[in-house]
Amino acid sequence: MTYGAETCTETKKTKQLLRIAEYIENNYNKTRLDRLKEWNSHVDRAECHRLIRIAGDRHPPGRRFLGKNAQF
Repeated sequence: MTYGAETCTETKKTKQLLRIAEYIENNYNKTRLDRLKEWNSHVDRAECHRLIRIAGDRHPPGRRFLGKNAQF
């Protein structure tokens, strides 16, 4: 994004407006599929021991108990 007044001092209000404009620019017209692809690439870049990577690979360690009245 090009800022027209780069020499002006930044205030809280201008910082907030720039953050909002950047957010809208980055997320405007993205489909759910686009966001899902971005999330999957984020998970793929994560280190192997991170929880999002373990859950994303769908191979968590251990076993689940079977049945309604399973003992813990």
